[in-house]
Amino acid sequence: MSLIAECLRQPRMIVSVMGPHAGEAADGIFKRKAKDIERIGWTLWVIRSQGASAEMVQRMYSSGGPLYAVFIEPAVSGGALPTKTIEGAREYSPDRLTWSSLPQGLGPVTGKMSRTTCALWFDRLEVLDGVTRLDLWTYADHARPGIPARTKIGHSTICVTRGDTSQHDLRMKSRYRRIVAAARLKAPGAVWLR
Repeated sequence: MSLIAECLRQPRMIVSVMGPHAGEAADGIFKRKAKDIERIGWTLWVIRSQGASAEMVQRMYSSGGPLYAVFIEPAVSGGALPTKTIEGAREYSPDRLTWSSLPQGLGPVTGKMSRTTCALWFDRLEVLDGVTRLDLWTYADHARPGIPARTKIGHSTICVTRGDTSQHDLRMKSRYRRIVAAARLKAPGAVWLR
């Protein structure tokens, strides 16, 4: 079974709006991350979103079953603001107490580093052909069941749970989004960076 098929069968997942990062297009980023997995068996994907903190992702991961992330296109061209900061992480931690150096062979892990900067930790990645679409109206906010899954600036990565939100007033106007890639998260699901 393909990774995206596995992902879409799950009752919960991470959804992240994909855009350019520090001048690098999505295709280049995914190629780098795939090479990380080939070399060392895993990679890190920096996220800074109020809708998916490291704690939220770790709780979802520990609640059982596999956890996946899907990367979707923005609703409109230019809808994902490119990250301008290219600070490189040097260390990662599952709990902010024990820190480990990023291993040799891992490509650059960049973004704006702050106390809350975290990364999804995954060991499988599948880049898609652009045909598969995600119906956002079939997902709700994981932390607030019944409230539609919504992405926006500052909230571009979100934790979602399957649920019909098609009749809710707050549902996203752009219902269907092209899935660019899917990834399987590795324990603990997310780590902090510095």
